[in-house]
Amino acid sequence: MKRLLLLLLTIGLFNLLQASEIVKIQESGDVETGITLVNSNIDQSILSFKMSEFSYSEVETSRGKAWSIFVDGSAKRLEKGRPELPLFAASIVIPSQANMEVEVIKAQYVEYTDVLIAPSKGNLNRTINPSDVPYEFGPQYDRDNFFPQNTVGLRDPYIIRDFRGQTVLINPFVYNAVTKTLRVYYNIELKVAKNGISNINTLSSNDFPTAIDSRFSNIYKRQFLNFESVQSRYTPVEEDGSMLIISYGDFMDEMDPFIDWKIKTGTEVEIVDVASIGGASAIKTYIADYYNDNELTFVLLVGDAQQVPSSMVGGNDSDVDYSYIVGSDHYPDCFVGRFSAQTEQHVITQVDRTINYERYPLQLSGWYENAIGIASDQGPGDENEYDYVHMRNIANNKLIPFTYTYAYELFDGSQGDEDASGNPTPAMVAEAVNSGATIINYTGHGSDVSWGSSGFSSNNVNQLTNNDKLPFIISVACVNGNFVGTTCFAEAWLRAENNGEPAGAVATIMSTINQSWNPPMRGQDDMNDILTEADENNIKRTFGGITMNGCMGMNDEYGAGGDEMTDTWTIFGDPSLVVRTDVPANMTVTHSPIAPMGTTSFQLDCDAEGALAVLSMNGEIIGSANVTSGTATIVFPSLQEIGAMDLVITAFNYLPYESTVDIIVLEGPYILYADNVINDESGNNNQIIDYNESILLTIGLSDICPDDAINVNASIITDSEFISFSDDEEFYGDIPSE
Repeated sequence: MKRLLLLLLTIGLFNLLQASEIVKIQESGDVETGITLVNSNIDQSILSFKMSEFSYSEVETSRGKAWSIFVDGSAKRLEKGRPELPLFAASIVIPSQANMEVEVIKAQYVEYTDVLIAPSKGNLNRTINPSDVPYEFGPQYDRDNFFPQNTVGLRDPYIIRDFRGQTVLINPFVYNAVTKTLRVYYNIELKVAKNGISNINTLSSNDFPTAIDSRFSNIYKRQFLNFESVQSRYTPVEEDGSMLIISYGDFMDEMDPFIDWKIKTGTEVEIVDVASIGGASAIKTYIADYYNDNELTFVLLVGDAQQVPSSMVGGNDSDVDYSYIVGSDHYPDCFVGRFSAQTEQHVITQVDRTINYERYPLQLSGWYENAIGIASDQGPGDENEYDYVHMRNIANNKLIPFTYTYAYELFDGSQGDEDASGNPTPAMVAEAVNSGATIINYTGHGSDVSWGSSGFSSNNVNQLTNNDKLPFIISVACVNGNFVGTTCFAEAWLRAENNGEPAGAVATIMSTINQSWNPPMRGQDDMNDILTEADENNIKRTFGGITMNGCMGMNDEYGAGGDEMTDTWTIFGDPSLVVRTDVPANMTVTHSPIAPMGTTSFQLDCDAEGALAVLSMNGEIIGSANVTSGTATIVFPSLQEIGAMDLVITAFNYLPYESTVDIIVLEGPYILYADNVINDESGNNNQIIDYNESILLTIGLSDICPDDAINVNASIITDSEFISFSDDEEFYGDIPSE
């Protein structure tokens, strides 16, 4: 039998209360606060929790001054009337059908006496200012025992696509309100082990998957402390999943360019008419069946709620519910987005803005490195932050150390630094957006058609002139995404145009209901953390992956309070959109211009490590591969048809590389373009074709097949109305084989 080791120290607080708001736990040493994995074999995981300090602020209550405690990385309990004590949470992969139990192996703590801990105000909505809510002491304050009773616990198991997980809870603070004793655990070692069989959110097979979607692989690595242990034992192959588009019938033709681009960049796409499926219940069943039969990663709904209905969870409109497929939890198994549209033009502008953002990004150096933060001066919420403090921390601690160089501060009140005095106005927001920024974070009050802080509304969105400089938006606010029965704020951002060109935003995540204070602030923190995680392999960050992975962390920390936010936080735009945070860089790519008939692989060199190279032809993906150590080898079935394959290479914060590869028979001659020389001596002699200039253009040709080309004649054509040829034919004679 293992014994529980307890180290008890009692410290008087009179001087401490007057000295500092930061309490250093001397006995802990200089350690990083948080939960780490010691070891894991799936059936059993050993975890360690350490904490070196915590902070408190004094608040006024009906019983006098009380402590409000907070620790970086912790969450609040949000149980009204009970002591508000921080908790920590982390998830691990567990066996497919096992019941898990948690046991403390070792624990060390210190005690602080004569402390009054402030009670929780509960899980408040953002329609309420927490500072206006009085503290109410519940029955726990009359009980002579420590709360919470257990220092560790487990939430119910859940399933994310391929793996069954479980959240481990650690309560480093426990409090006896009668004796006014605060016990603080600074070192806990615990074991989570298999004990019997469970019937909660189980997987039918005990076998781990042989292949996993590459986008979810990154999520698993972040979500589960022991995922690397799982990978080392089972080493699944990474693959790219598909996209299902459920569209209103009249909008299907307008989706063709979007589908073509997604296929060229490596995503298999199928589009179906919603009329062939039915209502919300039928759509949910259809998606689940499609998921089970295909490697489904993305779902895109095309149409407003009248055309493609939303699902519901707990009486709330929820597109995200369509992603709850495996298990009965609130962890998405795929990513769902919506092109909300009532007209063909609404679809066209959302297709155009998505393709232009990914395929033809504006190459100006300034705007990609700008961020916009808009926030109220109310609170406090998660981590005891007021909204503007929360927003400033996102900019200074996450965005600026990454690729961003400037963050607009548009805060209620006069908060110093980059924030101007007074409250922000719609004109200030418009000026910042029109100047260009890749991300907008908002935290504050909201309505169906506006942000409370600044008053920026749908009407203001429709007047934006930020063509080709479209941000993505993470909004913590009430009902900004309430699109059922209304034309909401989120829809305005995605439908906005200026002079017939897309304006507004490229994607947003906004809620269909009144959001709460603490959980979505944690979700927004996590989303920005995920966005700014530097990775040597250029992980492509999709908008759906960033936002839903952030929701998963929120669910871990806040349980049911997080679940409700995940249910209703809706993605408007393409969930597979690969976001940008920096000036797009050019790739250096070399490869053969041909692929012989019958070949089964194609190799290329590329300096963008981790980039995805895709060969496709006639709307079908031939094969794909990631760049590793500067090389990608695409493997595919034997080529049996002459034609031109599209080669597209994409990577995070790079311009896409596009070319064609001709499938040829290696016999006879085969002529390809080789090079050109521009002679503009009669013009400005800069070797560039300029406006109103006549040039001599020398074009080199090469023969790449075994036989010489005899008596070669060549002609040149153009689709441009601004170019004309005085001599469009040339006799090359014989071109020898190379």
